[in-house]
Amino acid sequence: MRRRLYLLLTLLFLAMSACPVQAQAQEIRFQNVEVLVWPEYDRERSVLVIYRITLGGDVKLPAEVSLPIPAAAKIPHAVAEQNENGLFNVDYTLSSVQNNMIWVTFLATVPQIHLEYYDPSLELSDTSRVYRFRYLMPYPTDNLVVEIQQPRTASALTLDPPGGTSQQGTDGLTYFGVSVGEVQANLAVNLKITYQKSDDELTQPNTFEPVAPAEPVGESTPGKLNFTEVIPWAVGALGLVMVIAAGWMFLQARKESEETPMKRHKPSRTAKPDSSGNEALYCPQCGKRAAPGDLFCRACGTRLPRG
Repeated sequence: MRRRLYLLLTLLFLAMSACPVQAQAQEIRFQNVEVLVWPEYDRERSVLVIYRITLGGDVKLPAEVSLPIPAAAKIPHAVAEQNENGLFNVDYTLSSVQNNMIWVTFLATVPQIHLEYYDPSLELSDTSRVYRFRYLMPYPTDNLVVEIQQPRTASALTLDPPGGTSQQGTDGLTYFGVSVGEVQANLAVNLKITYQKSDDELTQPNTFEPVAPAEPVGESTPGKLNFTEVIPWAVGALGLVMVIAAGWMFLQARKESEETPMKRHKPSRTAKPDSSGNEALYCPQCGKRAAPGDLFCRACGTRLPRG
């Protein structure tokens, strides 16, 4: 009996805990949704679709949000939250294909959420392009705005149903804006986009422009100097180098001459007779007078000459 009562209380607790989650999911509401549709932007024969969603102020966070994308897209290109520091990727799960759609589910912790995907469902026929955009959300939307970017080399873009405004952006491209307004939950909004384009050029190529090969250098190549023009410059440069070298050698020689002490030669002393009439003899080396009869200088030891 006690075991059955414990099991009953456990099941009741689980049922009560599941109720708030379901109620919270039903209360989700989109305050603003801006959808950017950019055909052939940076991927050939595909359309880049960007959702910028602001949750309603009464939505309790964190909240589990599920957004549909076309099954042809297979996976989203980006799922992120936006705060004052920019966009940050979040984890998400994907459902199986349901009614030609795949559901992207994630936990939103801030009011601003961001979703991107590439839709390859662009229809091509000769020079005509057609894309069928479909907005279908399980949550009510207070204000929906769709902006379509006309490809750079396209022309004659039209919308069905017709309407909206067109203007040129700061990037030089033409943008068409459609203000849909309030949309009820699970109510589809369809928009057919048609334009003319005869090439596969992308609006924003994701590869670098090819570098043109260099042309052979010839007489007419800009910046090329002829040999006759080089000779005067070479001679002038050589002369300047020689002048600098001669000046340097002169300064070095003058410096060496100033640093080398001059040798002082002692005056030669000649023999002169003294007061006694004897011939006075001086050392030829140090100049000291020698005494009569000296054979060597008593100062330096040099041999004295004798006449």
